[in-house]
Amino acid sequence: MDWRVQDAVDTLNIGQCWYPAIDTDGGIREGAWVAEATNLVNLSSWRRGPG
Repeated sequence: MDWRVQDAVDTLNIGQCWYPAIDTDGGIREGAWVAEATNLVNLSSWRRGPG
């Protein structure tokens, strides 16, 4: 994780934007959280992954 991702996480923490993660059965996954960060990190210069 580089500084851009860390900045996005810091921004999400300030805004209390985290939501409980769910497992494949639709139940809350203990200790897991998710947040939408797509618009917070410019990925255009990152290498594409396989596939």
